[in-house]
Amino acid sequence: MAQRCGVCAHPRREEVDLILRGPHNVSRIARDLGVTRFSVQRHREAHLVPRNRIGVQGILELDETTQETPAPRPIPRNARVDPQTAFLTSYAANGDVGRALKAGGITRAQLRKWQETDEAFSLRYHIAEAEAIELLEAEARTRAVAGSLLKRQVFRHGMLYEEIHEWRPSDAMLTKLLQAHKPEKYGDKLTVTQTTVVKAIDADAWNSV
Repeated sequence: MAQRCGVCAHPRREEVDLILRGPHNVSRIARDLGVTRFSVQRHREAHLVPRNRIGVQGILELDETTQETPAPRPIPRNARVDPQTAFLTSYAANGDVGRALKAGGITRAQLRKWQETDEAFSLRYHIAEAEAIELLEAEARTRAVAGSLLKRQVFRHGMLYEEIHEWRPSDAMLTKLLQAHKPEKYGDKLTVTQTTVVKAIDADAWNSV
């Protein structure tokens, strides 16, 4: 029996189809619909309705914030991208300094010089670094709740019988997130106790002076 697509049966299917045709975040769509990320990906690959079959009424009912993003204008060949902007854009997207240096066409020495002498660049660098960390945290939350895709292949008589795709949440990642955001409740009790003792000793030493 074929597995029923949860996105196809969802009352917001037409809205989702429109969003999937433009720039989109699969994890965010899955959270909004209450389905798994794999369901959204499978629907996008196999069940996405062609544009000419979407009713006009369905488009009119969509919220303005969910309208399709217009395609960006092509960049002229002779246009020159600011090296700082190219570096920061790449760094914010992947958090890899080496890759960002190649994207900006600069050296590590030039990067250090900007950080030491250019206050505006230094501020933008810290913002890009924060965005890169936020992307990692978002991925960690996804793996903790929705899970990572695990593919298993079943062979019978030397031939592939079936391939199973399963999303498995990570209990270890969930524990790490809880410890990071609420260490007083979910952190290591020994570490918390040692920190409290050190603070008490420091306070007594300061009062004795």
